[in-house]
Amino acid sequence: MPMQLSKFQDIVDPKNRPQKVRPTGVCPHDRRLSIFASTLFVLCIIVGLPFLPLHRLTFSVVERLAPLGIPALVIEGLFLICWPILDVIVILAVVCCWEGRSVYSLRISKPRLSDFYHGALIFVVFEILSYSAPFAGRTSPTSNSYSFQLDFLAHLPIALVVVYAIINGVVEEVTFRGFAIERLGELSGSIWAGALAAFALDLVIHLPFWGINNLPILAIGQCVFVLSYLLTRNLNPLMVAHVLADFRPIFASTLVLCSLVPSWMIVFLPYSIQGRWFLQHAQNVRAIAAFTNEIADSPNDVPLFEWRCRAHAEVAQYKEAMSDIDRAIKLNSHSAWDYAERAWLEIQEHHLEQALQDTNLAIERDSNVSSYYGIRALIEQDMGLLPKAKEDFSRALSIDPFNADLHQRLGLLDLAIGDFQNAIQNLSSAAFIEPSNHSFWTDLASAYHSVGDLEEEKSCLNIAAGLGAKSRKLY
Repeated sequence: MPMQLSKFQDIVDPKNRPQKVRPTGVCPHDRRLSIFASTLFVLCIIVGLPFLPLHRLTFSVVERLAPLGIPALVIEGLFLICWPILDVIVILAVVCCWEGRSVYSLRISKPRLSDFYHGALIFVVFEILSYSAPFAGRTSPTSNSYSFQLDFLAHLPIALVVVYAIINGVVEEVTFRGFAIERLGELSGSIWAGALAAFALDLVIHLPFWGINNLPILAIGQCVFVLSYLLTRNLNPLMVAHVLADFRPIFASTLVLCSLVPSWMIVFLPYSIQGRWFLQHAQNVRAIAAFTNEIADSPNDVPLFEWRCRAHAEVAQYKEAMSDIDRAIKLNSHSAWDYAERAWLEIQEHHLEQALQDTNLAIERDSNVSSYYGIRALIEQDMGLLPKAKEDFSRALSIDPFNADLHQRLGLLDLAIGDFQNAIQNLSSAAFIEPSNHSFWTDLASAYHSVGDLEEEKSCLNIAAGLGAKSRKLY
């Protein structure tokens, strides 16, 4: 009996009771410190990577690969794909090597057919909420630097664009949902707090590329994706939805859309798409008529006035174009692109002072678009403000170093002010980026002639003549 009592005493003795398991939301001190360090490291990489001087590295690669005949645009497109891949490689290395976890800690599971259905449903909900919002019609797709990225993607081969859309959709979900929400939630002890912090981080990182005008739609998209993740804790459907969301603006952008739609299908499409197709195929009068029909049904749709403005400008109807862009600005006074477009129209009408004011307003609203600085440089050059023009050309090239036209304009400006070495450098860059343009080679020949280098002048003129330049082959 005493033996039995001792057994029961061992069981009920508080010293012998099993210790309580610590809740999973709270980490031990050393574990929390390790997770904090790994999370901070990854977030610094995510935030800092877009601001690294990667353009210089890409440009040096372009110069080395130019003799192989690889277009500079394709090389930049490949670099555009490489950076998201580098981002996810860093995350996987931190998760597997630093934290000692598997990829399942990022909520990535074996794909199932239902993931595609759920992803498509999330995408549809996002589209409905975006387009049913009262401000959706007032948001211009050409009002910020994001549209210029779409135009850049539209010039790339279709296969490269598809690969970019898939990689970007997968990487962003792994980064901002699978890693950021889970790690920040683990550190804070609340998955909702982690989701809120990841939401704010995602919004801040995307804001410079989307622009302030599209902030409401961007916020709607982030809310849909974050809430879907919190309800399912499954990353696979979100990756599917994100890829679909990336496909929509890329393939709906003007250049891609108009290159895929055959002529016989135009009559079955809305007037807005008809107008873009006609504009792309230089049928500007028909484009004006199509946009006018669409404006009759949607009198407050900003992009329609912007597209009709372009069509009027193509046929030199600058007063009509100015009227359309004024209407667009009244509907959306925050659009940087509209002010830049009006400045370009004012240049055609030789109203340089007004054009300079509108260009300054465009740059105040969006300082990340190279063409705005290029337009202002042209205005300053016409006004005789050559030092300021050179400074703005240089700023434009710091944003878009692969713009051959900017290199040419800056080279010709250097040539005009007697800075021959910089003129040769910039004109050589233009010829490297676009070697099939004979005007770049003739301008480069003029620069070499100015410094008395007849051999290089001879070589450039022969290349220009071989490309069909209207200059006789002198040697």
